[in-house]
Amino acid sequence: WIGSETRKVATPITAISIRDFIQRQYPPTEYLLYPLVSKQTITQIWASPGVGKTLFSMQLATAISNGENFLKYNWAENAKPVPVLYVEGEMSSRNLQDRICNITSRFQDENKEFNFEYFRIATCEEQENSTFFPLNEENGRKKVELQLEQKRDLLPPAVIQKNAQSISRLNCRSLTKINDLISMRRK
Repeated sequence: WIGSETRKVATPITAISIRDFIQRQYPPTEYLLYPLVSKQTITQIWASPGVGKTLFSMQLATAISNGENFLKYNWAENAKPVPVLYVEGEMSSRNLQDRICNITSRFQDENKEFNFEYFRIATCEEQENSTFFPLNEENGRKKVELQLEQKRDLLPPAVIQKNAQSISRLNCRSLTKINDLISMRRK
């Protein structure tokens, strides 16, 4: 498997026995929407095109930024609303604008105040040259970090990145492997 040159510079990952793992004390998980979203974790949303990822993601972002229940998941009792940066790499700004206007209208119809300050959106059309720097590269991640620093008083935020494939620089072979892995996990 591993050549002798790689073996000289590589160190193995750390693994512990299940007994030790069960006995180890870790900080409790802080949920926002139990058991769907917790702090300091990555929640991945994946589905085939056209099944509602954008609607689902925007509604989830709305729930997080407003401290609301989402579908059958209840907002954690002691949790406060969390600022959201929604990064959209596929859908047009106009279509997103229509969708967010529908969401904010619902709040108005229910006599609830939408937390506009806690929901920020980044679309391709708003970027220089109408494109994102790949977020799987340092320069792309740095740009997101700089955006988050502009609202330092609102940190720590939740970042919802919709359609990672369109805002990362992966070749077709890598995407095929990723999609195969995800498909295999679904079975």
